Amino acid sequence: AGAHTVGVTFINDAAGPTAIQDRNLYVNSTSYDGVQVAQGALALFSGGTQTVTTGVAAAPIAQNLQIGNGGPDVINLKISEDAFVGDAQFTVAVDGKQIGGIVTAQDSHATGLDQNLLVVGNFGAGQHQVTVNFLNDLSGPNIATQDRNLYVDGASYEGVTTPGATLALMSGGPQTLTVGTPVTSSTTWIGSGFDTIGLNVSQDFFQGNAQYTVAVDGQQVGGIQTASALHGSGQEQTLYIAGNYGAGQHTVSVNFLNDAYGGTATTDRNLYVDSTSYNGVAGGGLTMLAAGVQSVAVGTAQQQVVNLGSGNDTVALKISEDYFQGDAQFTVSVDGKQIGGVQTASAQRAAGQDTTYNLAGNFGAGQHQVSVNFLNDAAGPNILTQDRNLYVDGASYDGAATPGATLALMGGGAQTVTVGSSAASTISLGSGPDTISLQVSEDFFQGNAQFTVAVDGQQFGGILTAGALHGSGQEQAVNLSGSFGAGQHKVSVNFLNDAYAGTASTDRNLYVDSASFDGAVTAGANLVLMGAGTQTMTVGTSTNTLSIGSGQDTIGLKVSEDFYQGNAQYTVSVDGQQVGGIQTAGAQHAAGQDQLLNGMGNFGSGSHVVTMNFLNDWNGPGGDRNLYVDDTTFDGKTVANGSIAIPAAVPGSIAIPGADTLNLRRSEDACLGDAQFSVYVDGKHVGGTMSTTALHGAG
Repeated sequence: AGAHTVGVTFINDAAGPTAIQDRNLYVNSTSYDGVQVAQGALALFSGGTQTVTTGVAAAPIAQNLQIGNGGPDVINLKISEDAFVGDAQFTVAVDGKQIGGIVTAQDSHATGLDQNLLVVGNFGAGQHQVTVNFLNDLSGPNIATQDRNLYVDGASYEGVTTPGATLALMSGGPQTLTVGTPVTSSTTWIGSGFDTIGLNVSQDFFQGNAQYTVAVDGQQVGGIQTASALHGSGQEQTLYIAGNYGAGQHTVSVNFLNDAYGGTATTDRNLYVDSTSYNGVAGGGLTMLAAGVQSVAVGTAQQQVVNLGSGNDTVALKISEDYFQGDAQFTVSVDGKQIGGVQTASAQRAAGQDTTYNLAGNFGAGQHQVSVNFLNDAAGPNILTQDRNLYVDGASYDGAATPGATLALMGGGAQTVTVGSSAASTISLGSGPDTISLQVSEDFFQGNAQFTVAVDGQQFGGILTAGALHGSGQEQAVNLSGSFGAGQHKVSVNFLNDAYAGTASTDRNLYVDSASFDGAVTAGANLVLMGAGTQTMTVGTSTNTLSIGSGQDTIGLKVSEDFYQGNAQYTVSVDGQQVGGIQTAGAQHAAGQDQLLNGMGNFGSGSHVVTMNFLNDWNGPGGDRNLYVDDTTFDGKTVANGSIAIPAAVPGSIAIPGADTLNLRRSEDACLGDAQFSVYVDGKHVGGTMSTTALHGAG
């Protein structure tokens, strides 16, 4: 700002013999920050320097500028600037609220001058955040001399200088400094007793501090209290109210005595209870914008029902407590797994109260271990009346009460109660004329054993849960019904959730103690699953000999299979005519077993072709289903080359030669390959397609 002298130096004047041969320089007009300068023209007819004065000489600057709508409190900011193409402009906010409008700096930082900006308001005691927002930063090519900046060179609050309260705003945007002296956080105690109510109190200061009284359950405690912490600055002071209030909820009433209002949001005395607590347990608060009484509840009301977890099964516990300086707190676990977080008792045992805690989960049949961990035992000098205890007054599982399932936790730590019934219910799955029955038991540890069951590779039902205790001689029947058919069947049991904690008594295991097929017990059909994974056993009785068809001749086939997710199935044809229906293999090739299939008919003497049509080939990552004919006889005589392996769902053939032999000596004239032919005797095709390699021309 102010007046400036501009000098123009004409460097290369020149002239000739005539008037038109004369080099001259003109400044036709001058402006400063857009304002035309009077007498701003120059005519330079010869070399040298001429000057013009721009701008307006600075008038004496008022040292004090005030913003704000009045109030007892004053923040003094010492403002200066680096001017460039205009003065720096800014706004000021105190504790997040803008005071006044846009302010223009006038004093030059380089000269050491400052302008006192007085920010007036009802700010109250303590520290305050002053934010200066620089609005019109600007710079030119020469940053050293062409840069508009803004400075707060010092600050004070209520005449007291705040050390280090300076800002250098070298670019646009807000910066913040703190003025004032912090209010020392205060804690006040009133009353006496074992229980404590805490109030965190603050105020909006205006022409004096807020005053109030406090009553608990209708009885005033102490006298008039005075707030001093500033709500807008996030300050709080704590008032502790001691007494022997006991368990349950209590009503705290605060009476705001001296409300005041000056017409604006910044000239309004208010009182706040920002939060409460009862024996350390947090509660709600109050906002008191006018004189009068408001109340807040502290403590814990008795809860009738608490629901925790999710699932199909429910463990219900009836919980009560002996209250002392706070409620009993605890956690609950079922079969070693905690349900929910920390729980707080509220029902008073002495009053005959109980709270029902419903613990939901997929626990399954049988018995379950419920552990209650008492976290915060406490006692006073008089153990008869000053002792915090926790009780389980009863328990049920899926609606059925468990007799004797009670606990008295007189000291901290965990105790365990058993719920549920040891008698495991029968599991029935599937439908059909055949039934495989498994007798299942378990070693219980931190939950029941869970498993799935498959028959011939097909799973029955979903995840099953054992409930019978092996060590107690208990068993649980798992009945699987279906159209399995005669013969043997593979039953696979997959143990899903093995668990082990280092000892024989902390080991979850699964057992199949016996099995039967259609009521007949299969000898040796049992499993012991000591680790997770699948084991398989065979149930049913192998059918060693089957007969199909009728007639005087018999073709005997010894059939076996590679079992995989079901038995191999096939049909048998003799000379193109199917004999019987679909057959099912049951003997295991790898075990050297065979099943004799006698195909009967009036086949007669001569050669015959037996065709095995494998119907249901299957393979996967775990195995391959195959079909075998291990030996063939015709009317009791072994057939040479009478064994075949059929690895895929295609027909396989066995040739049975006749008693007579017809010998054909064959040769060919080969051309682009050998001659191929088939043979018929008396109109009957014998064998398949054949070829010859002997050359006729060579004899």
